[in-house]
Amino acid sequence: MVGARDGDIERPSVKYAWVKDFGHGITVSCERGRSFRVDEGAFRKRYVTLKFARDDALDAHAMFFEWSTPAYPVDEAEFFDVADSQSQEDYEMAAVLEQCWGDAWEHPLDCGSVVVFHRLVVPRPMPGFWPTMRSAIKREFSRRAAMMMLKAFPLEWEGRFHDPAAPGMDDFERRSRAMAKHYQRQLEVSPIPVAPNFGQWMWLPIRFDYEPREGAEPPSRYLL
Repeated sequence: MVGARDGDIERPSVKYAWVKDFGHGITVSCERGRSFRVDEGAFRKRYVTLKFARDDALDAHAMFFEWSTPAYPVDEAEFFDVADSQSQEDYEMAAVLEQCWGDAWEHPLDCGSVVVFHRLVVPRPMPGFWPTMRSAIKREFSRRAAMMMLKAFPLEWEGRFHDPAAPGMDDFERRSRAMAKHYQRQLEVSPIPVAPNFGQWMWLPIRFDYEPREGAEPPSRYLL
């Protein structure tokens, strides 16, 4: 998993977008959801799924969600409130943007959409998968996204922090750090200097390349 902690999400209608063979014997198909307005405001959200198949058998899939707005300039406080109303992951994403890029002369959403790599499922090893993933991300998002964000979060801990049988916090942190290094190497993402209690957040600049700053931690309605 890449950054998701909420349960399965119900997606609006999805339209077929494209299919392409990037080599390595892997065919990628993209399903791009229709944008929907959140809380009747200026911000819109949609879901994008990339499916990876070898020999016509589905071998992996990746899910993203994408925020955008036609409003300029972006009202940071309004975006934070709207994202906060959606999910824990949306809240954290907006809090990270506010902490590391807030009060800048230009907000990432002023330059394009903000894409969050929500979930990745790879049931078995797939030769050539990561170069294909990088090519597919570029194919889908390079023309419209300001940046891509992701958080390393091991699936085995999903919904289990209060489960006595779950592995301990030391194991969780060790696994998260290992995943973060893996994604930095395979997806060419960089760490974001965010408050430690937000975990291992990373980013990939696309049309917005202002370096993140280490700022004061924003008030949290969820995290203790």
